[in-house]
Amino acid sequence: MYLAQYNLEKKPFQMSADPEFLWFGEKHKEALAMLKYAIGENKGFLLLTGDVGTGKTTTINALVNSLGDEVIVAMISYPRLETLDFFNFLADCLKMNKKFTTKGDFLLHLHRFLDEAYNNNKKVLVVIDEAQGLNQELLDNIRLLSNIEKQNTKLIHIFFVGSKELNDILLDAKNGALRQRISVRYNIDPLTESELVEYIRHRLSVAGSKNEIFDSGAIHEIFSFSNGYPRLINMICDHALLTGHVKNKKTIDADIVKECAEELGIRTQDRKDTSIKQKPFEKITAKKFGRIPVAYIALFAAMLVIAGFLFFYGVYKKSHVDNSVEKEPVVQHSEPSDEPLHTVAERRKRGAAPKPHQDSEPPPARPYEAKTLKVAQPIPALKPTSFDAVEKDMAGSHAEEKVPYPSKLHISVWMPDQLAETRDAIPESYLQTVMLGVEEHKKYPRIAKKKHIQGNVTVRFVITPEGNVKSAEIVKTSKHGALDRAALAAVNAAAPFPKVPSHKEDIPLEIVIAFQLGTGK
Repeated sequence: MYLAQYNLEKKPFQMSADPEFLWFGEKHKEALAMLKYAIGENKGFLLLTGDVGTGKTTTINALVNSLGDEVIVAMISYPRLETLDFFNFLADCLKMNKKFTTKGDFLLHLHRFLDEAYNNNKKVLVVIDEAQGLNQELLDNIRLLSNIEKQNTKLIHIFFVGSKELNDILLDAKNGALRQRISVRYNIDPLTESELVEYIRHRLSVAGSKNEIFDSGAIHEIFSFSNGYPRLINMICDHALLTGHVKNKKTIDADIVKECAEELGIRTQDRKDTSIKQKPFEKITAKKFGRIPVAYIALFAAMLVIAGFLFFYGVYKKSHVDNSVEKEPVVQHSEPSDEPLHTVAERRKRGAAPKPHQDSEPPPARPYEAKTLKVAQPIPALKPTSFDAVEKDMAGSHAEEKVPYPSKLHISVWMPDQLAETRDAIPESYLQTVMLGVEEHKKYPRIAKKKHIQGNVTVRFVITPEGNVKSAEIVKTSKHGALDRAALAAVNAAAPFPKVPSHKEDIPLEIVIAFQLGTGK
């Protein structure tokens, strides 16, 4: 309908995944490269997460299209099945041409299928989209599929794709064994505003446009309403072109975008008033930026007044007591007394006459009681150390057992010179295992990442002989509650830890968990 008006050859913002319109930002390119690397290196379980509409399915399709004939791919988009139904669906995707009535029969034929693929130098990749819909029984059975290997080579690769809810499911204690087998994880974030501009320009260019159809105000509003999610961007842009056609507008401006967002029922999340009808700027400013800051300013001023009063009162009281002690001798006792000293002012209040000044020796000071101090066993601490991004290490080494969140990696490494008395008792490799486990389960809080908040959290905890965690506490806070809670959650999520051979006592540890935006997770 609007193609001729905007000199377009095809609709640029259709919801279908047309590979011709495929545009990848840095985060999508990074995810694609990481996943291809993991498949090539037989990493086993893979995990790709992201909010709805961030481009996970687009990334999957691009990955599958980029793989050669040496990879057999089974795509499963409907995971809410019972175990046997799921296995039959998988068998059909792999073209095994058989209907199975028992799980054992399926596993026997799958093993033969994988052996044949291995002998023909082929890999088998099973992609499970919307994996957060898998039930617990099915998750356990899928985990067992990874046990099928030959000559230390995994014969099947399982690729989980889902929303961020999938991360919470995997953090459940029941899925600890499965979680530990996931060697590559990647989370796709929404587009930034600059990426959104490139995304829109690319799609318009592929559709035949040579002009800037959306002005800067429209771009800003699209980002405000979509928050960088490609699916919402497509919906808003397509509707805006249709509205512009009806109004005979050659250029889409901010008002058209706001009107379209209202018609689509999309509300911006970065305004106090989420309704689409705009109020005067002064009213919005007063409502959003007026009352709350005034309350904070009033509270801050009151705190300053109280602090100033307490400070000067303390100085006055100290000076007054010192002057009273100089002018009036202390009443003498045969033994040092714990009775309080009375100043001249206090006696005047009671109506008592002050005693004449006497040049007498002050009473001897009471000696301090010597107490035996108990020194606790030193607890080893960690120093945060930055590592290069994963992709820098990929080409030179294939010895990585796990590839954590790739683009922003920061691991707090156990320093050997800080093991103190526990160094002889606990193997250094075990301490490194603990640190890697905590780092693997560390999740950067979204609110802290959005506000560019960084910091280190020192956590003290005890590992029992069974590998469980107890007495986890914050020793040194990052001064931001979200980071502190994320640090404690990482320690608890990493448990249970492996048992230390021939060690039957609790292991006290103190570690530094770093949250860095530049080079960390």
